[in-house]
Amino acid sequence: MKRLILLWVLVLLAARVGAQSVTFFPSSLQYDDDAVLLNARYGQWADYGYVTFVNQSGQHIIISGHVHHHLQFLYYVDDNNRADHQVTINLPTGASCRLRITAKLAQGDPLTYNDDLGFDVKYADNGSAYFEMRVSTYFYNREVTSDERPPGYHFWDLNGVPRRIPAQSLPVKVYSNHTALGVDDDWLETIKKALDTWNNAAVTAGLSNDFFVYTNRSSEAELVIDWSGTGLPSSALGVAKLSNSNPSYIMGVTMRPPGSEEHSRTAEVLIQEMGHILGLEHSDYRDDLMNGTAHGHIHTDLSQVELTVRDRQMLRWLYTRQNCIDILPR
Repeated sequence: MKRLILLWVLVLLAARVGAQSVTFFPSSLQYDDDAVLLNARYGQWADYGYVTFVNQSGQHIIISGHVHHHLQFLYYVDDNNRADHQVTINLPTGASCRLRITAKLAQGDPLTYNDDLGFDVKYADNGSAYFEMRVSTYFYNREVTSDERPPGYHFWDLNGVPRRIPAQSLPVKVYSNHTALGVDDDWLETIKKALDTWNNAAVTAGLSNDFFVYTNRSSEAELVIDWSGTGLPSSALGVAKLSNSNPSYIMGVTMRPPGSEEHSRTAEVLIQEMGHILGLEHSDYRDDLMNGTAHGHIHTDLSQVELTVRDRQMLRWLYTRQNCIDILPR
């Protein structure tokens, strides 16, 4: 008999630990919805990401993890430091364990992959379950270590002073109203692509926190993505709004209704609007994702939508400044 799975999203306010946690109960499993974040130079192993499994189901369980065929650069690492694309974990009731995940890819252009790892669960009473876990892996040819501002890159200032979100206000809790507009929750893939892209890039800025965390409770929201398109100029695909005050407050993001653009183009626009919320303005360089005309880029899938090295360098420049105006959640 297929075991009923109840998925509860836990909004975590703790600092980034590059991990997820999964707890198994008698008739459900519960896990946080943070992505496992990995960063790796081409040809080298990434630092580990971690997943903690806790068995409170009252019976022995077997967890089998696999890597989807197009993600062969991802590996599970056992206690003997052996890396493989599959892993089996025997977990007695009351026990817990921590699984290490890493990545390695020989060569290529800077690129972020956002996809899911699959886990099958077998219970001692012959019940079963299946769940997936997001992983965001950024591969690069060189690290972003310069604190210099890239030429032709602008910041969202107030009277000439840069604005940014202070570390103590991170992560910002994000809510999207797409389901209220009758859109299938698969749209979350596009939304989380945007959030994961900046959370992954937070490492570039030397931050220990994620920038954003998704919540499915509107009452908890500190930033709302409104997909109604209300108030958008006819030429705009999306708009980010901050108050013109010191400190500045996040007023939200408005996007064209889902379905008016294909997913990858919408993801690129949303990534750019979330970049504005972080304090980045447009870049004069055509290839940068934060370029004002970047919406014209054509992508065949979400994996091709990515920040450039210059985007990441500007993020680092902004978040290593000493004198900035705070951008605060409302």
